[in-house]
Amino acid sequence: MNDVIKAVTRLRPSSLGLRIRPVLIQGPETEALVTSTGSIKPRPEQRSHGLLNILLMVIPSLSIGAYAANKGAGLLEEFEIFVPEDDDDD
Repeated sequence: MNDVIKAVTRLRPSSLGLRIRPVLIQGPETEALVTSTGSIKPRPEQRSHGLLNILLMVIPSLSIGAYAANKGAGLLEEFEIFVPEDDDDD
């Protein structure tokens, strides 16, 4: 049971001095930081091409979205649902 529950000690004043009382920490966030023996896990590996991966997703997504918006605006104008007015401010 001690392997499952991790205890952190907290100092608490008492009439005879300082008494150590364990505080139980449970949940998935503690399993991500420490091992079952209580040692801290090493840092996760970092991706070296993070910016390249982001650009490879953002640029095509923006292009497809712009193409769809252009075609949608063309259809709205063709069926005369929304036609921009020409304002002459001469």
